[in-house]
Amino acid sequence: MSSFKVHILGCGSATPTLCHAPTAQVVDLRDKLYLIDCGEGTQLQMRKYHIRFNRLNHIFISHLHGDHCFGLPGLVSTLGMLGRKGIWSFTGRRTRKPSCLPSCPASAGNSRIKSVLMRSIRESMNW
Repeated sequence: MSSFKVHILGCGSATPTLCHAPTAQVVDLRDKLYLIDCGEGTQLQMRKYHIRFNRLNHIFISHLHGDHCFGLPGLVSTLGMLGRKGIWSFTGRRTRKPSCLPSCPASAGNSRIKSVLMRSIRESMNW
């Protein structure tokens, strides 16, 4: 049985504090890294905990609230500047229901958030 490690990079809510970063976890399984959610500041947390960017294989986004995905464009841009090439695997949950309540500012359209993220990622990969 293979061992694995889980690095909690952030577990805070939408409002980061000095002690809690937005959501991001890295699972280390068989020398491959899997990033689960990518809140703002994920890159800094990865550097703080000496997690090597080039070992990152897959990025999973649980849902399109900003505290789970707003770090993604910057991370992809940094990986591009570091010479990362190849096929990326981004995985998100598919649902027919909106993933946030009507009172949530992001409810103006998760499709708009997805559109902005995907455009940023495409541009970031053009280094």
